[in-house]
Amino acid sequence: MASDIERRPVPVDSPVEEALLRQIAREHGVRIERSEDRTGVEVVVVLAVVGAATAVAGAIADYLERRKGGQVIDMRKDANTVAYRDKGVVYGVIVIIADDGKVTVDVKEPKGYYLQLISEILTSLTSIATKTIETVAAAAKAAAGDKAEVTVQPAA
Repeated sequence: MASDIERRPVPVDSPVEEALLRQIAREHGVRIERSEDRTGVEVVVVLAVVGAATAVAGAIADYLERRKGGQVIDMRKDANTVAYRDKGVVYGVIVIIADDGKVTVDVKEPKGYYLQLISEILTSLTSIATKTIETVAAAAKAAAGDKAEVTVQPAA
């Protein structure tokens, strides 16, 4: 039935984002139609996500979340921003920066669990007094359990 199909345009900023949207579309069982919108000399790639309304909405929400990148938590005393997303960090990874190094949390099951784990790690970090890579790693491991791999990298 035609009313069961939804078409929503999504502009993409790079070939990497286009590949990400195509991957997500496959995961959600929707298809992508490519077109280019010429505005002056700039060509904007617009991908139309086509499929059932709920699948389209889910695919676009997933895409918008993943394109933000991974999570950075900066525990250093002089940090301007404690928690932020960074496109330079892969989605599904949490990087925690301490004065004496960094802790990387690679979430094995990021879909549905990634954002929850970020919240749990932030909560557990507020309860530790000394924020060294050892104490940060212990808090991250306690929060993640077996759903993530936690590695430590001392500062050089």
